[in-house]
Amino acid sequence: MKINVLVRVIAAVLAVMWMFRIFSFSSAPATVSMQTSRSVSYDLVSSVNELFKIGWDDDRVRGVAKEIEKAVRKLAHMGEFAVLGALVGTACDAWRYAGQPGAADDSLIRRCIRGIAALLICLVYACSDELHQTFVDGRSGEVRDVCIDMGGALISLLLIAIIVRLIAGRTGHKPEVSETSGESV
Repeated sequence: MKINVLVRVIAAVLAVMWMFRIFSFSSAPATVSMQTSRSVSYDLVSSVNELFKIGWDDDRVRGVAKEIEKAVRKLAHMGEFAVLGALVGTACDAWRYAGQPGAADDSLIRRCIRGIAALLICLVYACSDELHQTFVDGRSGEVRDVCIDMGGALISLLLIAIIVRLIAGRTGHKPEVSETSGESV
């Protein structure tokens, strides 16, 4: 089995496992979810307070944590789907380009199709996740959260594509160009 195929299979398995993890987060009732967000926010503010020696007392730490709780929750949505985007993008082989061995016939259109396919898979899962939350006590499905989820997936897909392209450029993997037509082959 070629290494590229093995990496894609492993990424697909990890993506499905990550989808189950997201599902388990979404299965938590609103009270549990809010408590988790509150705890993470408190730990974050407390750590910043200690690290930078700000000197806030516990009441002030709790107050700041409460103020950032919603942002922490939304960033968690984005982070979950950034990971999912990276895994699905790898499974869809979205990072391959014509300069890599065995991919000489890989056009820009094919690369874009693989990236769009990865994004669509994330979109379908984000929609299903929000639908699932409508059946969980105290939770709701929000179009805004689908947009936040997709922002995370898109950012990770684009960021990884840029990083792969930069690394490939430094290692000398360039798209092959036909001498007669000047087109990539």
